[in-house]
Amino acid sequence: CDVQSLVGKPKLFFIEACRGKEQNQGAALMTKSLSPPPQASGVTLPNKQDVFVGFATVPGYVSLTSSGGSPYLQALAGELSQHGKSRDLSEIHLLVKRKLAGMKLG
Repeated sequence: CDVQSLVGKPKLFFIEACRGKEQNQGAALMTKSLSPPPQASGVTLPNKQDVFVGFATVPGYVSLTSSGGSPYLQALAGELSQHGKSRDLSEIHLLVKRKLAGMKLG
């Protein structure tokens, strides 16, 4: 980090923007039972691990919105509110993606 006052502090970026022009129509998916979340291993992480970037969509695709606003940001706010103290950010973001996958958008 180039700003010393930010060293060791989390830097979170949530990007609600199109990353292309394709529409993501999705596909049917069969799932297995959920596995338990991974446990902490005590491994030291590189110093850039204090940055998290969450995108509303994958590269090449549009980001959808509705009359009620951004489904991504609404789902993110809901999951952070519900799980912010009990799960790590990567798990929460996965829950957001799963919630969006189950929505009828567009």
